[in-house]
Amino acid sequence: MRFADKVVIVTGSTSGIGLATAAAFAAEGAQVTLVGRGREKGQAAQSAVEARAQDGGGAMFVPADLSRPEEARRVVSATLERHRRVDVLV
Repeated sequence: MRFADKVVIVTGSTSGIGLATAAAFAAEGAQVTLVGRGREKGQAAQSAVEARAQDGGGAMFVPADLSRPEEARRVVSATLERHRRVDVLV
């Protein structure tokens, strides 16, 4: 898998292109942090991405409004806490 053992943050990943991007990374083995404002949509997106995950890939959802710098920092902090690094930011 091309992204096995990589950690990816995908913003706007609860629908559309962002969701498709997150699912593609997970299908290639990445651990993906999904970011969006709606908790319900985010949880559904997490389930959809996890269903596509291969070779150790997975997903977690962090609700955030990225127009607020403190929430952007929280997304990065949550990812670092869980995975200890970030390899790709979309």
